[in-house]
Amino acid sequence: MTNQPSTDTTEIHGEPLANEHPRKVSGLVAVLSTDLFFGMRIRTSLRQLGYAVAIAQDVPTFARRLENGDQRAALGLVDFNFPVDWEAVKATVSVGVPILAFGPHKDVEGFR
Repeated sequence: MTNQPSTDTTEIHGEPLANEHPRKVSGLVAVLSTDLFFGMRIRTSLRQLGYAVAIAQDVPTFARRLENGDQRAALGLVDFNFPVDWEAVKATVSVGVPILAFGPHKDVEGFR
């Protein structure tokens, strides 16, 4: 596995996606999530919409995915169903990529 996110929307782990046709990638979405299964659901949905997806399990990797050299992310998603280092995430805001955070609706402190 490489450190570079896949921009191929036609395969997952070398297998073609069912009912998928090759299409132009709409942009990169960087995702911070430690939940492997939920991350795969996010990846599948975004790929169906034509986006390349780079999932990171820690903030430093997430920050690199946001900048990603010549393919800067169009959006960053932060899953706070698990503990997140918010101070480190705040530092990624300087990259200039919009960040959307989501988590359990009952986690009032997390939303603050």
